[in-house]
Amino acid sequence: MVLGFYNVLGLLTVTAQEMGMEPGSPRLAVLAAAARSYLRLLVLGVPGGIPWITVGVVCGAVIAALHHLAARREREPVFWSAVALVGLLEPVLHFAPFLAWLPFGGYDFNRPGRVIAATECGLAIVALYYARPRIRSGRCRV
Repeated sequence: MVLGFYNVLGLLTVTAQEMGMEPGSPRLAVLAAAARSYLRLLVLGVPGGIPWITVGVVCGAVIAALHHLAARREREPVFWSAVALVGLLEPVLHFAPFLAWLPFGGYDFNRPGRVIAATECGLAIVALYYARPRIRSGRCRV
């Protein structure tokens, strides 16, 4: 999702001029420069950025580990409820004007912002569906 949000496929169409290179530069050199720049910014967070790809990978690993623990301890409803809560709060953190000073805050609640927020809330509802207690072998799992 992070790669899509930060347009990884745009690396395939980047021009020499966009990379600050001479027109007519070899295509492979342009692609290499674009990939280096992309990775430096989004994996390492330099210069002065936030390494969102690294954050996404670490968060994904932590969430997978938490789900594994919840499943082993038969606490999946708690896990999915927490996922739903994060899914509902995350858009608020992005778009709330009083949080604009945070690195992840102050986004415009324009049309793309509304689509993103609606999608996250929809996914939170799916998580709530998975959070409901299920009946297995005659007893309710909570």
